Amino acid sequence: MIPPRHRPEWSELLTGSTQHAFKFLALKLVLTRLRGRMSSDSSSQNLNSCIDELYRFACENEKFVGPDLQEVFSCS
Repeated sequence: MIPPRHRPEWSELLTGSTQHAFKFLALKLVLTRLRGRMSSDSSSQNLNSCIDELYRFACENEKFVGPDLQEVFSCS
């Protein structure tokens, strides 16, 4: 199960304040791209857009990202 979108860990992943060694390569690539977008525009509107995209990716790939996200969301 993918954690709710309102959890602060989603924004922490995108801002880089939370670092994890993810195993799923596609998740690493998506996060790298979204973090790049965040570094060029750190507005709350862009953050919300990036969270939406990351959350949608996670929902569509739950089987693969589940173990990685479980680590992130169980640490808080």
